[in-house]
Amino acid sequence: MASLSAAEGNSAMAHQEIVEAEKLPGPKVYKLLVSSRYPVTNVEPSMYLGAISELLAGTIVFSFIITWFHDCVTGTNKLWDNPIHNMVGYNNPCAFWDQPPALYFAFLAFCPMVYLAIRYAHLDSLRADLTFSERKVGNAIINWTYAASQCIVMGIFVVTPMVSMAEDPKPEDVEKMHYHMRVHSAFFLQ
Repeated sequence: MASLSAAEGNSAMAHQEIVEAEKLPGPKVYKLLVSSRYPVTNVEPSMYLGAISELLAGTIVFSFIITWFHDCVTGTNKLWDNPIHNMVGYNNPCAFWDQPPALYFAFLAFCPMVYLAIRYAHLDSLRADLTFSERKVGNAIINWTYAASQCIVMGIFVVTPMVSMAEDPKPEDVEKMHYHMRVHSAFFLQ
């Protein structure tokens, strides 16, 4: 079997249809998955941000369902009796995945988000290099800071808010719970 020369390869590639990933049907996560099947695809970097948002929304919903189902089966009340709700008076999305079993699902669901953030940073930096000749370094710093932030946010699964097992915790236990909450919040909000 003969191999193509560089000129023949470029000519063959020029005759292939370019698939616009944005025009494919479905949510952005699905569009990215489907577009990877085509040899020549035009994918806007912003699609990766959209896919991250879709995955995050799905993670929040499924974590809520898992925690709610766990509460129904075990008779616990993790949805309303959790460290975040007890400290600040309301739940944020973290409250749904801060404790097992939703913690295990959410950790795995965040992994593709980290990949998509790194992919976004890479592609958007390439786009910026081709578009803006004088702002390459600034765009790269912003993009790679965002990607690093997405990696750091995984720390919320390592340092989870502490749950007090005692009705009346000791002051040192309260301080330890506050410390864990501050570190957990720093990972999430950084």
